[in-house]
Amino acid sequence: MLLVDPRGNFPLDDDWGVGFTTFTLLQTGRVQFTPFASATAYLQFFWGAMWASVFGETFTVLRLSVLALSLASTILLYLLLRRVQVRRELALFGAAALLFHPLFFWASFTSMTHVPFVFLSIVAAWMFVLAAEREGVWLALAFAATVASFFTRQFAVLNALAPLVVALMARRKKLAAAYAAALAVFALLVVSGVLVGSEKELALHRPTLSMLAMRSVHYVFFNWQNVALFFAAPLLLLLLSRERPRLSRAVIGLAAIAFALVAWRMTMRVGMPIPYMNSGNVFTDFGLGPPTLRDVFTLRMPHPFALPWIVKVTLMIVTTVGAAFALSLTVVSLRKDDLLIRYCAVYLLCATLIAAGMSIYFDRYSIDTAWPFVVLVILLTNRAQITRPARIAAAAALAMAIVFATSGTAEYLAWNRARWDAYAYLRANGVTLEQMDGGYEINALLALRAGRKDLGKRGVGVIDDRYILTFNRDVPGFDLLRAFPYPRWFGFSEGAIHAQRRRS
Repeated sequence: MLLVDPRGNFPLDDDWGVGFTTFTLLQTGRVQFTPFASATAYLQFFWGAMWASVFGETFTVLRLSVLALSLASTILLYLLLRRVQVRRELALFGAAALLFHPLFFWASFTSMTHVPFVFLSIVAAWMFVLAAEREGVWLALAFAATVASFFTRQFAVLNALAPLVVALMARRKKLAAAYAAALAVFALLVVSGVLVGSEKELALHRPTLSMLAMRSVHYVFFNWQNVALFFAAPLLLLLLSRERPRLSRAVIGLAAIAFALVAWRMTMRVGMPIPYMNSGNVFTDFGLGPPTLRDVFTLRMPHPFALPWIVKVTLMIVTTVGAAFALSLTVVSLRKDDLLIRYCAVYLLCATLIAAGMSIYFDRYSIDTAWPFVVLVILLTNRAQITRPARIAAAAALAMAIVFATSGTAEYLAWNRARWDAYAYLRANGVTLEQMDGGYEINALLALRAGRKDLGKRGVGVIDDRYILTFNRDVPGFDLLRAFPYPRWFGFSEGAIHAQRRRS
């Protein structure tokens, strides 16, 4: 946390929506969604309001409130693994793999809803384990924990659906009844509109049949590729160990063929092996973003960080192979007698179906859909014989994840601080919100005021782009006013945000 430095009273990504609702709740005592709200994170709003009431109404405070839940999630996951008899060093490795999952680590330094969702999902998984062992009052607590998770993100339906399927497979009637009741509550909350948020924003995520036909395979691939990429350390630990589960050649073959076709299309036809088709992804080229300034976000100019083409293609190949193995491991785990292993496997497969049915898929959604993968792999590894090559490869992969997650998130906060300094400079020189494109988060202030995102110019919340903030110094048609430097790679390098004015 000290290396990244979470300070800065400004929103990151969709933080502005969470901040608006949280601060309005603190001031008025009621939950008021923005016109663009999709995640109905009631519990997070109250959690953030509690912190803000003590420490002040700033985005720094909201980030600290999420960091507290990130730490709690890491500790709870470790304790859950120990509870099911996972060896201490292996449980610690699994907890570290979650914490330093680059997207989870990035989300920990925002006030986005992903980390609170994972926290309550781990609590729900805990309650499932205890309810399966003891039933009685633990069934009621499992029901309560599951329903509570609904008030973070709509993906929480998985916390009811996965254990219900597992309970039915195991013919555990009381356990199934508790989660069937929770699923019924979720349906009632959706029908009543409690878990709907903005109808307009919901429509953006609602798929059509044509979209499903074109994108479902892509989104399944993206989801599993993100699993293989960001959980590479535990996956390598298992795959290189002895006495691991025997994988299905049929599943590996089918997944490999389908995923290879998508990888070929993304590389050769679309020309985007890494990142994919959405500019809103967190992982962009070789940085943690998303970089939302006009030059890279709207004009498609080069990012300040970019991998060579050959490295992107290599990374695509490796993660495609990893995705096929990860999916095969999940499928074969359905046959295991361990209920928590089945829970994780069913969760991952159901989440894949949900991802396939979405009209928009961002890589950060893999936090919600794939966090149980680390639990699944650690449980399977606990039954295997870990070899020396497995230890070395996994340790190296985790070390790279730690360095990348920490440095990438630190740079993300650094360039955003520089961006808001540039914004303050423009405002001090009489430039209004209507006259600038400061990037998605700044433009959202104007979109929020107007109640709509499409205000005129191409981009979100842009009326006029007379003044723009950019990564690139040389933007066609614009003159540089001033550069605002920021540190990269813990100060070993330097970048800059540029305030620019359109030529008359």
